[in-house]
Amino acid sequence: MGLTLCLQVIGHNLLAHCQGKLSVNLSSIVCLCQPVIASLYSYIIFSEVLSLREVPGIAIVIAGVYLVKAQYSNKIQK
Repeated sequence: MGLTLCLQVIGHNLLAHCQGKLSVNLSSIVCLCQPVIASLYSYIIFSEVLSLREVPGIAIVIAGVYLVKAQYSNKIQK
């Protein structure tokens, strides 16, 4: 119980700290990536099966991350 609470508090505080330093677009994409990363870790570590609905969802989120990152890097270069 203590481990769960400590990790949740530390993780939440680190996420809140990082979001203050990112743009709004990039911050929302980072939050969308959390379920994708968790599902990929569960597939790799625990050999869980990804459903046919999860795989396209993962692809859509990764494509969104790529598009936002490309848009964000173009704004920095200009």
